[in-house]
Amino acid sequence: MKKTATTKTRGAALARVSSQAKIASSRHATRAGELLALIARRLGRIQEDFFDIGTALRELKEKKLFVVLGFRTFDAMLADRVPIGRSQAYKLIAIAQRVTREQAIKLGEEKAYSIARLVATTPEGDTVASVLDTGVSVAGKTKRAASAMSAREIDATKRAIAKRAKKADPAEREAKRDGRAAQARLRARRMAGTVTVEKAKGRWWAVVRMPLEDLSSLVGER
Repeated sequence: MKKTATTKTRGAALARVSSQAKIASSRHATRAGELLALIARRLGRIQEDFFDIGTALRELKEKKLFVVLGFRTFDAMLADRVPIGRSQAYKLIAIAQRVTREQAIKLGEEKAYSIARLVATTPEGDTVASVLDTGVSVAGKTKRAASAMSAREIDATKRAIAKRAKKADPAEREAKRDGRAAQARLRARRMAGTVTVEKAKGRWWAVVRMPLEDLSSLVGER
């Protein structure tokens, strides 16, 4: 009899503990949901705020409104009146210059900035919308739409385009072609020497290295 009563007491205690645990679990689940909802709302505000801050900074800079505040330069105003770093301020301005508010909010700050830099690198005619929808061409191959790429992948694409654009400079190609042709003529005349080209003061120059006796023969030609 005593054993049965003890068993019932233990069972009741376990039931109370289980009930309390369920209540606590339910409260925790409710609180967790509230916190996630709060985070989602705040993130939405952050995504909107970063674009609005960039738009405001852009207007201050482009209209030189910092002058009426007594600052000689935009950077001086940033240092004294804006509680974010210079690089961050220019990053937000770059976004506001090329990305629409709707696009920026959808992409987020990091990806919006990466795409803004990408569009600044691609040939004229590319827009944020076209890059997002159809992608960009690198080395004759079309990369997938930027909307499906990470910020890191977009930055890598930008670097590849910039590198290729530098290689594709028509003036540089012509200068190097002329340098190779001059090198070939030297060899055809059995003259030792090398011809390279370099850019200085806005012009392309041939740099010739050869023995003096061959140089004398070369410049003495009529």
